[in-house]
Amino acid sequence: MHEEKYALVTHSRDPRFLALRSLQTPEGRFRTGLYLIEGIRHVALAVEHHAPIRSLFVEPSVLSNPFGRKLARKLRKSGVPGLRLSRPLYHVLTLAAAPRGIGAVVRQQWTPIAGVRPERNSFWLALESIDSPGNLGTIVRTAEATGVAGIFLIGEMLILSTRLQ
Repeated sequence: MHEEKYALVTHSRDPRFLALRSLQTPEGRFRTGLYLIEGIRHVALAVEHHAPIRSLFVEPSVLSNPFGRKLARKLRKSGVPGLRLSRPLYHVLTLAAAPRGIGAVVRQQWTPIAGVRPERNSFWLALESIDSPGNLGTIVRTAEATGVAGIFLIGEMLILSTRLQ
């Protein structure tokens, strides 16, 4: 399995792990311009849409899905840097109820509100605040499933828009 060739991180004070952890906070995301995605589906969609993936993190004993393993191999072979996390560190990092063993660090792509041109009769959602990153993920998935064209995140730490379709 090619993803096993990534360096193994086992200590919670390892700077590489701390860098990942920092992306769980609004301050860390704002400071770096990066964010975390996790799960096979999200990483596959990022690849499909040519998102700027900076690095990958995997936990091979959790990454049992054949498609997920193939995706990790493909990214490794294409030169995407990555880390293997020990099971305890992976579980500290993941927010998923059913972790899949794969995640990525992606560069944010901001769209100024003046540059957003919604199509006629499209429906967009605006959020002022969220209580947790998990809530935002649920909102995005629900919005996508119900035909929302995009989401405006507004507020003190939330100033961006994203097109879903």
